[in-house]
Amino acid sequence: MYLRIFSLLAAIAWIAGCSTGDELPEGDAIDCAIGVAADFSNACVLERVGAAPDFVIHHPGGGFRRFVQDGETGEIAVSDGAEPLTIFSEDEARLGLRVSGDRYLVPLDKLVAPSQ
Repeated sequence: MYLRIFSLLAAIAWIAGCSTGDELPEGDAIDCAIGVAADFSNACVLERVGAAPDFVIHHPGGGFRRFVQDGETGEIAVSDGAEPLTIFSEDEARLGLRVSGDRYLVPLDKLVAPSQ
């Protein structure tokens, strides 16, 4: 009897400790619209990868996209290259990036300025 109760309590503790996969890493919140018909919301997180100018944008729900940025030219590309990257807007504060149906508004101060 005690073994059954202990096993049940251990299983409950194990399940409660499991991650849902929805936690976003530390980083800067940015506006994004995930999916073709989605509206923009401040729900994505931009995470810097080490000292390199590369970065990852994490989606709510666990998805992400990796980007590489050339430190010399400032040019940005999708790391895996499976889908083309398009720049859809740029103003003095943000750069709009589109990959497939996903759109991101990345603050320019979060990107690496090209070397002069």
